Amino acid sequence: MKNVLQLLNWQDYRCALTGRLLTPDDASLDHIVPVRDGGEHVIENTQILHRDINRAKSILTNETFIKMCREVASHTS
Repeated sequence: MKNVLQLLNWQDYRCALTGRLLTPDDASLDHIVPVRDGGEHVIENTQILHRDINRAKSILTNETFIKMCREVASHTS
């Protein structure tokens, strides 16, 4: 728990992918490299995301998720 609080502080209480301000109710711990893709269950492989972003990201890597978001934004612009 101490490491998670340090991570949250390091991220300035903001979502690692969107910059949204986080509260205890909407902060969600996420694996940067999903465990199913060989990511380790260690603090260095985690980030704190807004819970809605974490749900949307699901089991994707950051890179794949960001690419998908760019495709959506490009298509809907």
